[in-house]
Amino acid sequence: FYNVYIPEQNATAIQIVFEQLTQIVEGLRQIRGIQQAIPLRYITVGRTLADESLVSMCGNYSEQISCTHLAHFAQGHEEHTLGAMYEHCSAHPLDRVIYLHN
Repeated sequence: FYNVYIPEQNATAIQIVFEQLTQIVEGLRQIRGIQQAIPLRYITVGRTLADESLVSMCGNYSEQISCTHLAHFAQGHEEHTLGAMYEHCSAHPLDRVIYLHN
C-alpha cells in the first residue's frame, strides 16, 4: 500500500515516487521465484496527476508490479491509505503487506 502525496509544486514529489518505484522494482528483480507482478495499491492525496505520471511509471514496470489506484483525496493524510490497508488485512489475514509513502 502506497500513500502518494502530491503538493501544488509537484516536481520533487513525482521524482521521489519515481525513485521509490525504481528501488522497489530493482529489489523485486533480485528475488528469485517471483512468477507474477506484485500488486501495488496506492492512494493519492493533494493535487491530481492530470498527466497520469504515476500510471505511466507503473506501466514501465508492469512485469514486476501491478498498480491499482484505489482513490484520490484533495485533502487528508495517511489515514486513507492506512484504512485501506487495514481493511485488506482484515479480509486477508494471511497476506503480507508493506506500507510506503513518499
